[in-house]
Amino acid sequence: MRRIVLGVLLFMVGAATVAALTRWHQPVESDEAGAAVVLSERNSPDPPLISQPPSVPASAAHLPRLSYVLKTTRSSKAGRQVSTESMTRSHDRVRMTLEDGQEWLFVQNTRYPTRVFGYSIDHKAREILLHEETTLRTEMGIRGWADVLTMRFDPAILGTLRDTGERRQMAGATATRFVSPDPARDGVTEVWWSEELLLPLSVTARKADVTVTSVVDGLTTDVDASLLADPDQRFPQYKSEDVADAHDH
Repeated sequence: MRRIVLGVLLFMVGAATVAALTRWHQPVESDEAGAAVVLSERNSPDPPLISQPPSVPASAAHLPRLSYVLKTTRSSKAGRQVSTESMTRSHDRVRMTLEDGQEWLFVQNTRYPTRVFGYSIDHKAREILLHEETTLRTEMGIRGWADVLTMRFDPAILGTLRDTGERRQMAGATATRFVSPDPARDGVTEVWWSEELLLPLSVTARKADVTVTSVVDGLTTDVDASLLADPDQRFPQYKSEDVADAHDH
């Protein structure tokens, strides 16, 4: 499966299910009524803990629909790589089209708003695959809906950066420029953050000799809402199945 990039951080926490961890023993004979059940010692390690998804700001429920192009540049001593994704976003859905034409649709879980599931749409194979939250987390590192909505940018990072006081307008929203107090350190070195849109309009991060910059271009609120419909409605002729079942095949 092709891994994807949402913003500057390259995306693993997996859930383990253990069967028959314990064995119950009930004494055959007992002089005492209601003899206690004896639980044998666990002979398997505890399954790894799964962290809770990041919280989603209340303001996210009122976000406008947006359409934009995300251009990501990765620079290192080995060279320079550029990738471009077309994005369509509402308060509860994000659609992404990759350069090869493959699509993804990420959907906020209506019952558990911090959680997410997604669909990959392969037009060449005429196939739609459902990816549950566990799959997105283990294979892509997507922890929840907040990661998708903000392109993996954690607004908590702003507390470690310096507000330059610079502002700019885009699609009717204001973005503020933040920079690292120590440009030589690894991590986010600069970001134009829009609190109104919960979106980094430009963000640069560095790790060792690799620098990654993602820039939002052509941002508009003029959106074709039909692009955010469920894939089986848009492509009823495509085969649709769970990605786990597809892997089993």
